[in-house]
Amino acid sequence: MDYIPVEVAALTDAPDQSQAFVLVLEEVDGFRRLPIKLGHAEAQAIALAVQSRELSRPATHDLFAEVLQSAGLQLREARINRMEGEAFCALLTFRKPDGNTFEQDARPSDAIALALRLSCPVKVAGNIMDEHGILSNRLTPNTAWIKGKLEDYTLPELEALLQQAVEREDYQSASRIRDAITRLSNS
Repeated sequence: MDYIPVEVAALTDAPDQSQAFVLVLEEVDGFRRLPIKLGHAEAQAIALAVQSRELSRPATHDLFAEVLQSAGLQLREARINRMEGEAFCALLTFRKPDGNTFEQDARPSDAIALALRLSCPVKVAGNIMDEHGILSNRLTPNTAWIKGKLEDYTLPELEALLQQAVEREDYQSASRIRDAITRLSNS
């Protein structure tokens, strides 16, 4: 199964529920986004990690991260790997001090909160992104032109996207596009 690296793009109130939030994950090398509904506590745990805020006493995810490090366990990656009904599921991959690895089932919110604290990559299964991802229209209102993955573009298309990103002052996307241009030029 292929996995797509993602990063936190947004954390916001859910438009349809007063007590829910939406975490938006975005492809590192593309323009698709995966929205995940969260409760208040889960959203707060992720927000604290995104903002790099430290509390006077460790929160649950901070405590767990400290215990992992003290035990010599290393979180290698957090993956959103499947759906069960309407719920996303995640898998954490750990490395033991002896070099062996093991995996642990987790809620995506816990996996992401922990991964953010431990500077660990977060990935989404390609089939999950294909089925539940939405196309970001940050670069152009003509979303039919956006192909989804930067690798799917030709060099002239990437150059046009780069120009649009710079004009819109979307420098995060511009840097991704620039890197894709460099990779394509070097291949």
